[in-house]
Amino acid sequence: MIVKEFTIEDLTMKYNVGINQIAFNFNDVLKSNRLKNEQDGLSYLFNLIDTIQTKFKGSTVQFIKTKYVLNLEHLFLACYFVQKAFNRKINISNTKNIELFLYLSAKRQIKSGIDAFGITEEDLKSSILTYCIISSLNDVNQINKEIMHHVIGSEIEVNLEQFDAEKCEEIKNFFEITDHQIDIILKSHGITKDQEKKKPANQVIAMQDLICEKMSLLSLEKTKF
Repeated sequence: MIVKEFTIEDLTMKYNVGINQIAFNFNDVLKSNRLKNEQDGLSYLFNLIDTIQTKFKGSTVQFIKTKYVLNLEHLFLACYFVQKAFNRKINISNTKNIELFLYLSAKRQIKSGIDAFGITEEDLKSSILTYCIISSLNDVNQINKEIMHHVIGSEIEVNLEQFDAEKCEEIKNFFEITDHQIDIILKSHGITKDQEKKKPANQVIAMQDLICEKMSLLSLEKTKF
């Protein structure tokens, strides 16, 4: 698990974020909890979130589909905007769990956020679960142990940095990012040669800046109401 501590100085707020991926056999989860099918399995995981958040006051736990996750920084930025929104009472949804989906997607529509980043029955068959923990206390490791105990999983190395041409196009299309926008950002970073622009690492730099900008605009939109 990757754990980082963050400080929002203007809000005098400190919080921790844990991001983890675990390998698990979903059939084992079904059998050990006497569940019938994938739908029961999803309900089990959603109930687990409620149970953990009740036990660890002030925490937020969310299982995440990674198809449109750019990298770790994408998740950390979304957590930052969630914490800021609820502190300033400009949150769009009623819970931080859903707010996280909204900022990950940089869209106001709850359905869009859930469809893009919420886990489904198909994700349960992949044998890998990705989840995010946000807590203002130093209990991220305890929460992680609780999740692993109930899901019967084993930690694997967090791998959210793989980036190929196909994923690049998927993310660009989802966030409606154009090549022209990417060129402008890369130029601001001093990257002007075509061969340099096409490198995956440089594409990530540009898209991260643009996604962050979209998150910022989402936050500003709320303050207008």
